[in-house]
Amino acid sequence: MRSTSWWIVLGVLLAAPQTGAADSSEAATSFTEPVAHSLEGAGSKLVALAEAIPADRYSWRPTPDVRSVSEVLMHVVGGNLTLLADLGGRSPEGAEISATAWELARQRKQWEEDIVDKATVVQMLRESFAYAVEVVPSITDLDKEVATWGFPASKRNYLLTLQAHAHEHLGQTIAYTRSLGITPPWSRRPEPVVAESVATFEGVSARAEISSLDHFGNLATTFVASDLEMIGIGLGERVVVEACGGAADALFGDELFDVRPGEWVAFVSPAGHLTVAVSYGSAAEALGCSQPGAVVLRPAE
Repeated sequence: MRSTSWWIVLGVLLAAPQTGAADSSEAATSFTEPVAHSLEGAGSKLVALAEAIPADRYSWRPTPDVRSVSEVLMHVVGGNLTLLADLGGRSPEGAEISATAWELARQRKQWEEDIVDKATVVQMLRESFAYAVEVVPSITDLDKEVATWGFPASKRNYLLTLQAHAHEHLGQTIAYTRSLGITPPWSRRPEPVVAESVATFEGVSARAEISSLDHFGNLATTFVASDLEMIGIGLGERVVVEACGGAADALFGDELFDVRPGEWVAFVSPAGHLTVAVSYGSAAEALGCSQPGAVVLRPAE
């Protein structure tokens, strides 16, 4: 970075006031608040990706003719910081933004070339989205036409362009992250907890407790994976579940969606205990369970 301040000043904002009919405050808010919320979501994911990518990969690019990691992220920063002031929002604190579309383009390009340090890029990315989320709802004259980025459009259309811009480069950064062998943080499956067995065994059956019933009707039990091994049930095999006076034949699978709608499945949750469920249905209702109680497992015949 070529300045002690992370804001790079290349010009002065010269926005002449113009007349035009403003949308009502309520109507404007109904549009700008969802845009701000969408930007906040895209921003949180982009920051998470920026933090997950190692500093020594910030110069990586998939082909020579496209932006590097740091350039993509600073390109997003440039969009967030240079548009909203020209649409009538406040300028970024301590910053002076270039006045013309040509100068704005040069300013954004300069940021991409000069700012490559991971810590600085992450900080600017985070702060640029915080700024955008705050400022977007302050823009109320949405149907006023401007030509901020060199083409005439309403402020409403420019805000949609900013929203699309953030999500476009979120998708690009996800692809970069995957190409680098990094799983996006929100897609990482937690390591399952290895819980202790409290089950009792008799022959090829095991007995434990239903610990809770959730609002979907799934049964959380105190069984653990090793309990099924003890009675000879492996992943992908069938298990009979007996509880609350009823019985069901379920697949011992990895997750709820291993079976079709209406079918039974038993799977170990990230907490390390067995859950019994009906895909798109209620296991509790089907078995007649209204409260926790005993549950027995045995191999299906």
